[in-house]
Amino acid sequence: MQKFLGMKQLMHKNTAASAQKKQVADKQAAKDSASREKIAERNRKAAEAKKVKDEAKKKAMEERILAGLEGEPEEDKKADEEAAGEEEEVAEEDKDEALEFPQVMDEFSDEDWMLAQLRVEMHLMLHAFRKDVNDEERSAFPAIHFGHYYHVYTGKDFNVVLKMFNAGDLENLTKLVPEVCKHTKDIMIDQFALQSHDGPLLKDYDLIVPALEEELDIQELIALTDVSRQIRSDRLDAGDERSALQFKYKPYNPPKQPH
Repeated sequence: MQKFLGMKQLMHKNTAASAQKKQVADKQAAKDSASREKIAERNRKAAEAKKVKDEAKKKAMEERILAGLEGEPEEDKKADEEAAGEEEEVAEEDKDEALEFPQVMDEFSDEDWMLAQLRVEMHLMLHAFRKDVNDEERSAFPAIHFGHYYHVYTGKDFNVVLKMFNAGDLENLTKLVPEVCKHTKDIMIDQFALQSHDGPLLKDYDLIVPALEEELDIQELIALTDVSRQIRSDRLDAGDERSALQFKYKPYNPPKQPH
């Protein structure tokens, strides 16, 4: 009975986590929209100011030509330099706003950051392969070649990445981010169910295909990482020790090349 109540409570928490994910996504979408409007308004005002300055400069040059003077007045040169400086500042502010991280990442551990990056790298790699090949009959590659293409598209040694995540092979690595790719027709899209499965599911010549749409926003991959984090935390609170991550944060260090 106690076990049943624990599972019921866990299901309730998982439902709440999904609702929270939607709420976070809605808030982030509203924030992004406001940020885009702010940038658009700033760019519009900057364009109007530049137009006024250009017209004034043109008029001043015409007057100087009529007066028999040549060259550009020093005050105009100084104004142009100041305007260029202002444009650079606006560009830097826009860049800073574009690089702002979603609020959910405030709760991320170092390991969650690793998983978020892994999701992004694998998602982009699988779709980049499809786009580069541009052949419907070769839209995926076999698992045995995954390490090669991972290195091609990320520049990282796949064996080093496996060690970073304490994963002995590709299958164990994809169990950490199961919603990103599919590699067998019967695979379960639940990392915790996969962890409890005994025996290999992935074979060398099973094709690796993307499970998510190409147009997926990177922030949605971050949201998936956060949902997984919340579910993992809830399962650990319920006593499921197998849900704990089996790796600790490690930065990527490329292997030393032999001399």
